[in-house]
Amino acid sequence: MELRTDRFVPILRELRDLLLEYDDVEHATIIADLLDVAQLGRPEFVTRVQSGEIWGAAAGTIVDLGGFHADDYHSRTQAENASRRLSLLLVQLADEMRVQGIDTQRSTSEAAIMRESLAANGVDVPPPPESSPAS
Repeated sequence: MELRTDRFVPILRELRDLLLEYDDVEHATIIADLLDVAQLGRPEFVTRVQSGEIWGAAAGTIVDLGGFHADDYHSRTQAENASRRLSLLLVQLADEMRVQGIDTQRSTSEAAIMRESLAANGVDVPPPPESSPAS
């Protein structure tokens, strides 16, 4: 199966925009760089999308964000909705990685945790897709 980086583009674009909306320029820059690599179909896309910057266990990674908080521009409800959207986008990213056979144990386990949390909060989340072997 040929890697289809174009299938990641809408997810990454929305993720970048959401991070920018909440002034998370550092993480938005990581996603913007990954978006550029995806749009160009560059070979380093796989290692970048699997990276610790997104899925790592250390504090400061994108998966470690956990969500957004109310501020002068966003109500608590807006921040909660954006936090759920962040989790959904990360689940979609992990799911697309799985479909294309480039998922990692970390992306799969984090997606499972987010999927369970979203479902517990009444969010309709599709089940994880079947894996496809990378070619």
